[in-house]
Amino acid sequence: MARKMFPILLCLLLVGCLHQSAPTTNAPDDETSPHSEEAKLIASALLSASKDDCILLYGAFTAFSTYIENGHRDIDTTPKLFQVWRKMLENLGWEKEKYATFTDAVENILKGKGFEDPKKMSDVKNDVIDVFNKIAEGCKTAALAK
Repeated sequence: MARKMFPILLCLLLVGCLHQSAPTTNAPDDETSPHSEEAKLIASALLSASKDDCILLYGAFTAFSTYIENGHRDIDTTPKLFQVWRKMLENLGWEKEKYATFTDAVENILKGKGFEDPKKMSDVKNDVIDVFNKIAEGCKTAALAK
């Protein structure tokens, strides 16, 4: 039970930390500007999102990246990865089509990395962690810009 709750608890902790430390500026400065193309795409896709939703997404992507990095053994293939990811979002109450532009951007990034094809997680684990961290960076940038 504790293992299943870890991603959700970590997500909530990260959301709280970001929410407390977010500056009140309306534009990101050089320090908070995203550095990767993926993060820039995500930040742009979240222009219409609320600050709270950006923070929630930041926490969710960061938590899930950490979850994968810690080598959760129930996730052995990319299809299983996305099954667990969808379940985590469902548990957070996130509706898939809440921000269609964001959903499309995430799907395009994941497809661009070839993750729609079934792969062993042991072969793509580091790539998955990297891309989820870049998506989280874009969510954080969007939150800090609000």
